[in-house]
Amino acid sequence: MCGIIGCVNDEAVAPILLRGLKRVEYRGYDSAGLATVSESVIRVRKAAGRIDDIERKYGLSTLSGTTGIAHTRWATHGGVTDQNAHPHTSCKEMVAIVHNGIIENYLELKKQLRAKGHIFKSETDSEVIAHLIEAEYRQVKDPVKATILAAKRLKGQYAFAALFQDAPELIIGARKDAPLLIGVGDTKNFIASDVLAFIEYTDRTIFLDNQEVVKVTNRSVEIFDMNGRPLKRKPTQVAWELADLSKMDYAHYTLKEIHEQPKTVVSAMMQNEEKLAEFVKKIRGARSVFVTAAGTSYHAGLLLKYRLERDAAIRCEVTLAGEFREHSDFVDGGSVVIALSQSGETADLLDACEGERPHPAPELRTGGGSGCDEEFHGSGRRRKPDRRQPRRQREWRG
Repeated sequence: MCGIIGCVNDEAVAPILLRGLKRVEYRGYDSAGLATVSESVIRVRKAAGRIDDIERKYGLSTLSGTTGIAHTRWATHGGVTDQNAHPHTSCKEMVAIVHNGIIENYLELKKQLRAKGHIFKSETDSEVIAHLIEAEYRQVKDPVKATILAAKRLKGQYAFAALFQDAPELIIGARKDAPLLIGVGDTKNFIASDVLAFIEYTDRTIFLDNQEVVKVTNRSVEIFDMNGRPLKRKPTQVAWELADLSKMDYAHYTLKEIHEQPKTVVSAMMQNEEKLAEFVKKIRGARSVFVTAAGTSYHAGLLLKYRLERDAAIRCEVTLAGEFREHSDFVDGGSVVIALSQSGETADLLDACEGERPHPAPELRTGGGSGCDEEFHGSGRRRKPDRRQPRRQREWRG
């Protein structure tokens, strides 16, 4: 999963963005980059490789400007190259964007834009967003309206942040099926895919909902729906130990997490008793249990299957999230589906849970904590997240 951070403030923004990128290194990445805007010029520095190496070679932290965006990329469309790294700019460099997600109709959009004279520099699906926004901006001359019009043409999942050459005081963001958060400070505001990116500066956070657009300046945050209607949203306070955010004295995050296991096990056992009681009640009343998960969570599902069948005599099937739809015909009203996620935002798992089934069954989703995209809910009704607590994300490629 890619990492996004943007900031608008009244001091040099590049060092702040670089610190934010370092905070989300644990997500994994193959390239990184940064863009700032000042004096009606968007400046971009990006490359394949590690953040520290790119900083030494290109001096990311020396870019001038008080408004900027930054990105860490896991390659999906296009190879691991400097050109495919984010941020991406439009033809006239009027717009720069960073993006997390997959644009399913990017080839169709590319063809349409090329027919109108747009020239693309990368192999990515993300670059079409910058070109679309520029095309709309030339017509409507309004960053929010241009972003809404562009977003309406996108199919797939996205969270993106955009800079505008002639509006250096703001960042525009939009979200659909990928996380995007706003960090609200006193003299600086943030947009990011992860609360870790800005938590050392502010703990006041707004979690954008699906199909919302946000306008961020250094002293204001305005949120809109896809029809341009303003929405009211108050920030909530998140709590986080700064020690959780760094590697401390460990060589890498994996080693740190290995040593954290005793603490993690105790924390995992301290669950809400009402939720546990509801969980147990649904499983006891089920004719069969289906577990779907990806990555290391799949192994946790296999352990759950073993214990349910051995200790409770309850039939349990475990499938990879990407294959769950192939098994959905066997799920009926007497089944319970348990969706497991380490990060709380596993794309395959979200797709599996949102997919249509012939016989809807109660779902028990357990993931990376409150505020993430996967939330515990039953009887097919999605519960609104408790936005008071952030998710503890761990997202690994593959």
